[in-house]
Amino acid sequence: MAGRFNYDERISRLSELLIENSIDILLLLKPSNILYFTGFGGGGVLLVSSDGSAELRVHPIYRERAENEASSSVQVVATSPKRDPMQEVFEVLEGRRAAVGYDFLSAEGYRDIVSKSPNLLLTPASELVWRLRQIKGEEEIELLRKACEIAAVTLEFVKEFLTVGTTTREIKAAIAEEVFRLGADSLAFGPIIKNGSRTALPDYTAIDEVVRGDELVIVDLGVAVGGYLSDLCRTFYVGGSPPSNVQHVYEAVLKARQRGVESATSWTSSLAVDENMRLTLREAGFEDSSSNVQGHGIGLEHHEPPLISPYSRDLIPEGAVITLEPAIYLPGKFGVKIEDMYIVRREGLKPIVELSDEITS
Repeated sequence: MAGRFNYDERISRLSELLIENSIDILLLLKPSNILYFTGFGGGGVLLVSSDGSAELRVHPIYRERAENEASSSVQVVATSPKRDPMQEVFEVLEGRRAAVGYDFLSAEGYRDIVSKSPNLLLTPASELVWRLRQIKGEEEIELLRKACEIAAVTLEFVKEFLTVGTTTREIKAAIAEEVFRLGADSLAFGPIIKNGSRTALPDYTAIDEVVRGDELVIVDLGVAVGGYLSDLCRTFYVGGSPPSNVQHVYEAVLKARQRGVESATSWTSSLAVDENMRLTLREAGFEDSSSNVQGHGIGLEHHEPPLISPYSRDLIPEGAVITLEPAIYLPGKFGVKIEDMYIVRREGLKPIVELSDEITS
């Protein structure tokens, strides 16, 4: 990933945000944040100062890799192999009076820092990081598009592969072979495959179930390319034409997605988009059968802000890449889920790839 992005510019923009928010030093512990700001994908502790300097502390076994992958402007420091790197960081800061932001700390870690470094004013600052990470540059969008194209082609492949008697294990194996043949670096997750009445179980994935005739199969998959992820989902009916009750549910989900596309203009509230999608499902008679999350941002992580849900207060910024994933789950019967990825433009959502909505396999 090194060399593809301007990491110095990213750190400079972050330091400007630190100054605006009266933060002297920002501690980044999440590997995805370290990757975003340095190009190094091995984790560690990254300290970014308001003066624009950056120091990456890593275990000694990662030093060579960090020096090769991280931006040349980032100082790489090998920590003691027998000590907690966070403890070393706060020994360096000991005695200083400073406002220190952080992207993630456990309750235990927070308590330890406060007790050992009382002069440090700790403040959560993940929102500042997401201000930058949510808005994707053209290089990021190209990687997301490539990941999305591979997932889309693979879904079309699965659609043809699905037959009565196929097992979910065989489907997963075929997906893995296909995505790597197409150039993926890895699978982003799962994939999630479920059939029959198990399609009504959110986040469930079958281990080795046999696909039978006249039933639904949900295929939810994504791949990684250059660290950036895709996430697409389709629901297929195996064994001819779906009955009217299945078709009714399927069309309701399609309409909810379309309502989401129409309402998700740049800087719209995620809550408003969620409410519009739920209104469509309510009008179809499925108010209490929808998912609690109907979309999310995506990039280096599978789920990023903005979150499209009834609990979200996020805005959808121009330049973000998001998913819309309406679903209906009818316990003991079946479920339907459809998921696509979009770039948020000023004029509205633009699908990253075009993918068929045909339900029959």
